[in-house]
Amino acid sequence: MLEPTNAAAINSVVNSSGFAQTLQATLEQAIEQALRQAFTSVLARLSGSGTELPPVTTPPGNPADNETPPVDLPTGNTDLAAIEAQRRQLMAEVQQVQENLQSLQTERQNVQGELTEMQTERQAIQAELARLQQETQQHQTSAEEVRTLLEQLRSEVQQLQEERQQIQTELEEIRAERGTLQGEIAQLQEEIRQLESKRDELVTLRENPPTPFQSPSTVTLPAVSGPRNTIVNLAAVLRTQAREPLAGRQLNFSVTHRGQVIWRGVGTTNGNGRAEVRYRIPGNPNVDNIQLVVDFAGDADASASHAEHRIGIGPGKSPLTLLRK
Repeated sequence: MLEPTNAAAINSVVNSSGFAQTLQATLEQAIEQALRQAFTSVLARLSGSGTELPPVTTPPGNPADNETPPVDLPTGNTDLAAIEAQRRQLMAEVQQVQENLQSLQTERQNVQGELTEMQTERQAIQAELARLQQETQQHQTSAEEVRTLLEQLRSEVQQLQEERQQIQTELEEIRAERGTLQGEIAQLQEEIRQLESKRDELVTLRENPPTPFQSPSTVTLPAVSGPRNTIVNLAAVLRTQAREPLAGRQLNFSVTHRGQVIWRGVGTTNGNGRAEVRYRIPGNPNVDNIQLVVDFAGDADASASHAEHRIGIGPGKSPLTLLRK
C-alpha cells in the first residue's frame, strides 16, 4: 500500500493532461530523428563516391523539422569494387539503423509497459483514496455521534445536580423540623416527669397518710448527667411541706433501667436536708434511659415520700480507654 503523500504525487503525474500522448510522440520523434541522421550520413558518403541516388522524400510532419540540406552528387565512371564496398558499408549502416530502430521500439514497449503499470497503480491509488475518504466520512459521523452523546450526558449531569441541590434543601428543612420536634419532645418529657413526680407523691401520701403528729415530707432531685463510665454525685433534698429541711434522715437511692434495679445506695441528709452518694454511669452503650429513684420511709415526725428523675448520659469513653490511661 502506498503512503498518502506518495500516492498523491503519483496521482498528480498520472492525471496530467496528455501524459501518454506526449510520451508516445516523444518516442516517435526520437525514432524519426535517428532515421534522418542515418539517411543523411548515407547521402554524405554517396556524395563522395559519385553514385547517383533517387531524390529524398520528406517524411510527414513539420517541414521545418524534417528539412534535409541538398546534396550534390558527382557523375562519371567509378570503380565497381569501391561502389560494392560502399554499398556493403551502407548496408551495414542500414542494418545498424534497423537495430537502433528495433532498440527504440523495444524501449517504447518498455515505456508503454511502465505506463500501463503506472495506470494500474493509479487505479489502486484512486481506490485507496476512495477508501480513505469513506473512512474519513465514517470517522466524522462517529465524532458527531460522540459530540451528541456528550451533550446529552452534560444535560443529564446538570439535571442531576439541580435535583441534588433540591434534595439538600429539603434535607435542611427536615433537619430544622427535626430539631424543633426534639425540643418539643424534651419539653413534653419534662412535663411528664413532673406529673409523674406529683403522682408518686400523691400515691405515697395515700398509702402512708401522715399521723396527726407527722408533717408531710417531699423529696427534690436536682438534675444530674455525665459521660459514660464516669462517676457522678446523686443528690436528693428532703424537706417538709413548709420547705424546712429534715436533717439526719436516711434516704434510699436506686437506679433502674427499663424497670429493673441495677444499683442501690444509701445516704443521710445533712443540716440542709441534702444527701449525696457516688455513682458510676454504665459504659455499656446498650444501657440507656436510666432513672434515679429516691425513697424516704418516714418517721415519727415526717411522712414517707418518693421521687424519680432521669439521669442524662453523654458519649464519654469506653472502659478500655480509661484503662490505657
